[in-house]
Amino acid sequence: MRYLKRLLTSIYIFLGAFTIACFIAWLIIRDEPTALIAGVFAGVGIESIAAGIIKISEIKTEKELREKEISRMRGE
Repeated sequence: MRYLKRLLTSIYIFLGAFTIACFIAWLIIRDEPTALIAGVFAGVGIESIAAGIIKISEIKTEKELREKEISRMRGE
């Protein structure tokens, strides 16, 4: 879980730096790399969705383990 949090934090820091760099480039040359921006944001979006799915499956697994342990304790 720590790895996932570190990965998402680094992705969002990169995204912020990328956005600032694109804004500065736009201020200087008055042109924006539209395809690059769309590709980067799409990649980050897909990665965030994948991380969310992983997190949901981890939570579900932990909940099932807790429920099994509780039912085992009640049975003893």
